[in-house]
Amino acid sequence: MLFRSFLYARAGLLAEDWTQRARVALDALGPPPPFKPATALRRGNLLPAAAMAGLALVVLSGQAVAQDMTAEALRQSVAEAPLDWRARHNLSIALAAQDRWEEAAGHAAIAWVQNPADPRTRQLWMTTGAKAGYSLEPGASVPRPRDWRGRAIAIASPAAWRWLLIGFAWVATAGLAAALYARYRPRRHLARAGLAVAGLAVVGAVISATALGGYGVLASEKAVLVWGAGPLRPLPVDTPAEEAEIQLAGGTAGRVDKAYLGWRRVKLADGRSGWTRAERLLPVWDSPN
Repeated sequence: MLFRSFLYARAGLLAEDWTQRARVALDALGPPPPFKPATALRRGNLLPAAAMAGLALVVLSGQAVAQDMTAEALRQSVAEAPLDWRARHNLSIALAAQDRWEEAAGHAAIAWVQNPADPRTRQLWMTTGAKAGYSLEPGASVPRPRDWRGRAIAIASPAAWRWLLIGFAWVATAGLAAALYARYRPRRHLARAGLAVAGLAVVGAVISATALGGYGVLASEKAVLVWGAGPLRPLPVDTPAEEAEIQLAGGTAGRVDKAYLGWRRVKLADGRSGWTRAERLLPVWDSPN
């Protein structure tokens, strides 16, 4: 009553001896009883702990469900717009959050191939590729954007290099046509300018073709990426994996040249070919199967 009258009274003034009266009241209560561990097992004490454990389980389950829903929504976005590198990039992040590093690395690699100049795609590909155990050494199927060759190739995507190659070819043709025209007309300056333009265009075309070749089979419209290690079988039959002569590592790139039901025949850069399940493949420029 003393503290209540102080807190809620209009004149909040304590008595002068309030500290002495409080000390006397505390001494009258005596020391607190010793703690008994067995009291923690009483029903009244267990119910709050069980409720907190149940709440934590619900929260964790909700997070897992939310992650699954996010990944499925992003899969649908990739299926509808396979050339949207942002959707591939976000899907890779969602899969990495579920510790599905191999598939996440596959989508990250494709996002980088589609837009290699963006530092976000480069960093995500390097991180997920290392986590998934993909080969990041020079000469691997997916170029490594960390060395000088990879950085030079990554100035543009295969599609951009192809358009540049076509453009330089047209410019070189126009330059040679101008030089040929000037040969039959008294226009010496036009001939020199045409030859100079054609020469520069040829240099640009060689650079574009070299960069395009650096992507290997990834530049093909039928390019696919094997996101998980597994066998490449000679026939579209589920034979034992250890009997297959070709064992693919995660991150291997190839080109699909045949399809049969749920199987795809993949031709590798070295000329070897074989069959694998479609769900193990990620098309680079097309919708996932």
